[in-house]
Amino acid sequence: MTADRPIEIRSMSGDEPKQVNPHDTIPAEPMQLYAFDSYMLLIKNYYNHAVTTIEKDNSGNETLDAVMLEVNDGGKKQIVNVMGKHGMRGEPQIVPVGNTSLEITYGADPIYLPFALQLTDFQMEKYPGSMSPSSYASELVLIDKERNVNRNVRVFMNNTLNYRGYKFFQSSYDQDEGGTVLSVNADQLGTTVTYIGYFLLGLGFILALISKNSRFHMLIQRLKQYSAAAIIAFVLILANSGSARADESELTPIPRIDKAILDDFSKLWIQGQDGRIEPVSTLSSEIIRKVTHKSDFSGRSPEEVMLGLYLYPEYWRNVSLVYVTNDQLKTQLGVTESRIPLTVFFDEKGEYKLIESVKAAYAKMPAFRNMYEKELINLDERVNICFMVVNGDMFALFPGKTKAEKWASPGNAPSDLSPEETLFVNKGFELLKESMNGKGEVSPHQFLASIASYQNKYASSYLAPESKKNAELFYNSLNPFKRVFPIYLLLGFSLLVVLFVNIFRQKTMGSKTRIVFTVLIVAGFVLHTFGLGLRWYISGHAPWSNGYESMIYVAWASMLAGVIFGRKYPMVIGTAAMLSGIILFVAHLNWMNPEITHLVPVLNSYWLMIHVAVITASYGFIGMSAFIGLLVLIMYSISNARNSATVKNIILQLTTISEMSVTVGLYMLTIGTFLGGVWANESWGRYWGWDSKETWALVTVVVYTFVAHMRLMPTLRGI
Repeated sequence: MTADRPIEIRSMSGDEPKQVNPHDTIPAEPMQLYAFDSYMLLIKNYYNHAVTTIEKDNSGNETLDAVMLEVNDGGKKQIVNVMGKHGMRGEPQIVPVGNTSLEITYGADPIYLPFALQLTDFQMEKYPGSMSPSSYASELVLIDKERNVNRNVRVFMNNTLNYRGYKFFQSSYDQDEGGTVLSVNADQLGTTVTYIGYFLLGLGFILALISKNSRFHMLIQRLKQYSAAAIIAFVLILANSGSARADESELTPIPRIDKAILDDFSKLWIQGQDGRIEPVSTLSSEIIRKVTHKSDFSGRSPEEVMLGLYLYPEYWRNVSLVYVTNDQLKTQLGVTESRIPLTVFFDEKGEYKLIESVKAAYAKMPAFRNMYEKELINLDERVNICFMVVNGDMFALFPGKTKAEKWASPGNAPSDLSPEETLFVNKGFELLKESMNGKGEVSPHQFLASIASYQNKYASSYLAPESKKNAELFYNSLNPFKRVFPIYLLLGFSLLVVLFVNIFRQKTMGSKTRIVFTVLIVAGFVLHTFGLGLRWYISGHAPWSNGYESMIYVAWASMLAGVIFGRKYPMVIGTAAMLSGIILFVAHLNWMNPEITHLVPVLNSYWLMIHVAVITASYGFIGMSAFIGLLVLIMYSISNARNSATVKNIILQLTTISEMSVTVGLYMLTIGTFLGGVWANESWGRYWGWDSKETWALVTVVVYTFVAHMRLMPTLRGI
């Protein structure tokens, strides 16, 4: 049996499959499980040969399967087309052959299991106020008459049912959320053997690192023989990442909002468009980054920009706020600047200039959109976000009476509220604007405090504790990763420059200077580590679940490799600091999204933490090895008769450390890849599916295996 075939619940009498809903009564006849085998041709009596063909419609979707058979009884030949479909039981076709008949079936072969399952309830939990599932589970009754078993079991994502050699996985569910889809695996022996193989492989890697007879230990001894002379030269010209500030004259007439009011506003809970409940501080930062591609706007905090857009739209509509980078779009809108006002997007009649272009772009399949159309859709999203803020749709500050309800925004009070609460939700922000203009009877602080009380009244049971909210506010204000990458770049670059100068002066770095650089870089690493831990605490999951988090984790692993291998070699810790700084710099470019997001159910597993932590950390060691390789090339380029002895000694150090680093990285990459197979097998019942990530993971392992063993090839042999 394959590991990923779907199952249905079918009567033992052989009737067509029946959908079992949560409230169905258990039928008199037990429901028997069967699993479809993969593509199988079942021919009774006799066949000559078979060829599989697949027909597709114009859109490329598979519509029909068939097997073309040549049946030969010795005197007469005939071609028989047998129709079937993957994952479905085929219909038998009777073909007369001589004095007998041939029954041919093409399709899935039902395999009946020796026990039954009855679905009693399907449960789905969603993130508060969101349609996104946080988890789903099947409540089942396990019925085994042979062993007199009748018990309740629960199957959910990353929690399987193991019984009599079969393992059941929560795969999916019906669209009406009334039925469940499981997958089944029956490979207990193969799983055991495979896991033992994985364990022995990992054990071999560990022994290769600690054994005194290994290549790795020999490299350590070689390093001890080289003098601890300084190193290198590296000059990195960093592009100016800053962007032009908005014209201060544009913002002069816009009323400023008191900092104390903004502080109260930033601490309120709000529900983002993805359903995550977070402080206003977090959402406002996400909005300002999305719209302007900046972390603040002309000295005004994200909270002030967000609240100002809603309270004073007549001022903000003329401010150059929306980021646009595509030259074709600038021409279409008649502008040359990189940030433009909202008024530019509308003509004299008030019609949206991009409406037809946007419709045409959305009509195309994502894979066929060109760069202009992709940027057009992004720009349209920025404009829509601005108007959602102006209209108040982004201010989802008012929770419903149940956890499942989406939070309400001003003017959209739920129907089940009292008249006083309805007035508060619908008209409250108008009172806030009046009070900020000195006309209201209630102070802004009192109004914001009332919102906080409203939130505690209806959502206190599922809101995060105050400690976690304060941690997220502190994280937003600290912005640790954006603070630490200039430290890495400055110190790493300065250290490498000092070492480079010492090469030409034929001197070594003083111990005090080396200690100062090392302590400062390690201090940055401590801040980096603290930031990762803080993000982990805030999000509730390991901080390597999306692109941004992977980047900051790879930077951390690169710096960790530098700290490990650079204790006695300042060139290594300087190189690691430069590499980590560059990675963090890239992570904070405009196209990276630093938002803290929900974790999808399949990723909500401890296997995610183990697999991704190991395989992503390997990138740090491999990246440092690659960076050292670049430095070695530079060392060769600056070598001359006067400094050749010093340069050669440094090159020997660097190449040795590079090989050690790539060895550790290769071991971690390989272990991480196989741990990914374990995660896949434990979560959805198959080790390997040859998707793009899995394929390139294997390619990466093969490439770096070759790099680590090039020294064994005579024509590529180095030191």
